[in-house]
Amino acid sequence: HRFVVAVDTPQFFPSSVSTLAFLETLLSFVVSVSSEKIVQRVEKFHSRRDALGLYMEDDR
Repeated sequence: HRFVVAVDTPQFFPSSVSTLAFLETLLSFVVSVSSEKIVQRVEKFHSRRDALGLYMEDDR
């Protein structure tokens, strides 16, 4: 399979935003069809990051 992701921008350097968005989406589909153990590991990973203060709250 092949996936085509645009990286053209008006700036000099190419953008990686669309590639990262694609990879995050693909990974979310993989996790959604995986076993409950994998889902728990992802939740544990994010819980640790939250406990370390790596996520910021949006106070809008």
